[in-house]
Amino acid sequence: MAKSTTKKRSSPDWKKVWTTIGLAAVIIVFFLGVFLNSQTGPGRAIYIGQTPWNGGSVDLSQEGSLTFTSLPDETGIQLPVVTEVQSYDPDAQEYTVLLSKKQDALYALTISKNIENIIIDTLEPGEIISLHLNTNDALPDLSVSYLNGTITFKNIHYVQPDTAFITLLDGTTTPPTTLPAVIRINPDATFTTTIKAQSSSAPTDIISNIGTVSEVIPNIVSKYTTATLTFTAPNTPAPVSLDLTATVQDQDTHAYYTLAVGDAVYSLRELTVPNITLTLASGMNAQAEFNFSPSRELQPLAFPCIGSVTSLNTLFETSVIEKVYGYDAQTVQTRIWTQGTAPDDLPPLSLFRGYFVKLKSLASTEQPSFTMSCIVKNIKPATAAPPGFTGTIQSEPLYAGWNLISLPGTVPRPLTEFTTTSSFTLYQCSQNYQCTSVPVTTALAPGKPYWVYTSNPITIRYILE
Repeated sequence: MAKSTTKKRSSPDWKKVWTTIGLAAVIIVFFLGVFLNSQTGPGRAIYIGQTPWNGGSVDLSQEGSLTFTSLPDETGIQLPVVTEVQSYDPDAQEYTVLLSKKQDALYALTISKNIENIIIDTLEPGEIISLHLNTNDALPDLSVSYLNGTITFKNIHYVQPDTAFITLLDGTTTPPTTLPAVIRINPDATFTTTIKAQSSSAPTDIISNIGTVSEVIPNIVSKYTTATLTFTAPNTPAPVSLDLTATVQDQDTHAYYTLAVGDAVYSLRELTVPNITLTLASGMNAQAEFNFSPSRELQPLAFPCIGSVTSLNTLFETSVIEKVYGYDAQTVQTRIWTQGTAPDDLPPLSLFRGYFVKLKSLASTEQPSFTMSCIVKNIKPATAAPPGFTGTIQSEPLYAGWNLISLPGTVPRPLTEFTTTSSFTLYQCSQNYQCTSVPVTTALAPGKPYWVYTSNPITIRYILE
């Protein structure tokens, strides 16, 4: 069966886990008929209500989603649906979707192509599932949710038609080349570049959060707009975040870059988490420095980048870290690494993972810090891939239940940019495992771990560059 789903799980017994290391208690407390026949047009969702559908094929490569606001009876409803197995798919295929009521509130779902059944499934209330129409890759193609008495199909590869694709161009090369997500600048230097934003029509406005934007020139025929950005770097090393905004038909699209002034590429400075400094060496190789509070209480930790060495023994055996705690969402188990000869079951470091650490007893002359080498890579949502993108769209699963995660890179971004749903809860933690709920639209800071609770599996779709 071409389905990605996981049975719902209850929250892990963290009280029992943390009690073994002297923690008093876990302090997270959880849990808190418009009937339209059709609404069509590029970039607009389609709704099907009580009136029989007579609109022909539903093209999810154009509309994005299809919602049944009035669910069919036992006789069911059968629709031809066109959808993609990749963004900007030039060969979107037509499938037949059959939805019919079973016993109680269950619904039978069948998706077929050329008479052959590809999906046969049963939908339960409160469920969100991911479906694979293309078995040649690991990425799901459709999301189906059964929530609040409606059933919605979403094309996971859908890109809004007014999305702008923003790049920076290096005018010193012929022809101009595209600049990377991390750009080195000398302190006190003037940085000048060309912004190019392309969409379904030429963007009407381009804005930058830093510097000066001038010479905004739309090209109506080729459907792009260029502008010149001028920025003077500070006179001391510091990472500078560049946020570019292009507007098309009142829809704003953002693109983010990091200006590494004096090779300083990232800095996390918060009172309740370890401070992190990333400094570039050669290429995107960097030196990461982590500074902790001089306390033996649990401290949250994540890694904005990792290098070729991921062994915990190699990285931490002689460091100030005594224990590292992780969480395996798939098996619902705590994993621990301990300095010394004690048995360990925590896997090697990997991107997207969050951790908690406990420092060893330190002498008064010891600094609560450690350094490691890593390779800086920035993360973008899969929907940021431009037409003709030849790179790799990757995925990371979030399992039903608890997930301890982090985002890599140098740019804080909301998790909702990487998912097709916002039906989850998000928590951030500080020293001594003090955890609080935050909005799901909160930008996740690289180097900070976050708890995510979801009733249904979620797929993070992203590009690393």
